[in-house]
Amino acid sequence: MKRKSLFALSAVVVVAAAALVPVLWSGGDNLHNGSAMAGISADTPLLDYGLGTAMICGRFAFMIPVLAIAGSLAAKPKLPPSAGTFPTTGPLFVGLLIGVIIILGGLQFFPAQALGPIVEHFQVLAALARH
Repeated sequence: MKRKSLFALSAVVVVAAAALVPVLWSGGDNLHNGSAMAGISADTPLLDYGLGTAMICGRFAFMIPVLAIAGSLAAKPKLPPSAGTFPTTGPLFVGLLIGVIIILGGLQFFPAQALGPIVEHFQVLAALARH
């Protein structure tokens, strides 16, 4: 029985983990105009129609609710500031806003983007342990 090389076995094992990041990237096609990473070839009808639909829905499906919210906010009367009003003109508000944006952005994208390489690492270690 011919023994497979470790490199070939590692390459086969990590395919699923390495494909996670390109699939996540292409799933957000509405954000980056349909560009796909080099790890995914969007040349099948499923990916063509699926990513096209994601772009259309991602671009246009959110416009109607956002315009409705903007219209309802514009229709509300302006109230004078009171003692409990948080001022939005100082550096405290700017710092809090930037901090919240960075924290929420990191919590949304980092775990999913890091999952592929982390799982790939453990799969390679498992493949090395078997040989």
